Amino acid sequence: MDTSVSPMRTAMNAGAIIAALMLVTFFMGWQTIGLIVFILGINYGMKNYRKELGGCISYGRALLAGFQTALFTSVILAFVAYVSVTLDSSALEATLEVVDQRMKTSGISSELVETAMSQLREMLTPVAFAATYIFSYSTMGVLFSIVLAFFVKRDIIFVKY
Repeated sequence: MDTSVSPMRTAMNAGAIIAALMLVTFFMGWQTIGLIVFILGINYGMKNYRKELGGCISYGRALLAGFQTALFTSVILAFVAYVSVTLDSSALEATLEVVDQRMKTSGISSELVETAMSQLREMLTPVAFAATYIFSYSTMGVLFSIVLAFFVKRDIIFVKY
């Protein structure tokens, strides 16, 4: 097993592929398929790293590869979100409108809704919007990686071929 192999290059390649596919599914309106692509892409990144290591990978290395893949994917998605929102702020406005409607239908007083919405309008900048992408997809990636690493892991002891 080659311990000098870094998961970084594999994660960057897998992250770019996943982000591109997720953007296509997002623009087609298929968010659920985008999530499936994300999960399968993390698995793909882990398996490619395992292949680079010679077919054996520990749970920790698989977890690291999955996290790095998710992180690179989230950074690319965040960059696209930042550029999109900077060029056209309608996505931010749509997000604020959804939050406003949900708050109003949940029974919160109108003055509290107005106060919360004014604070949210000040905080929700393109940078904050992009940071949300990084945080949410990285967190989901860690959770998926924790599970997927069990299936991708192949220690030297258990390899029979």
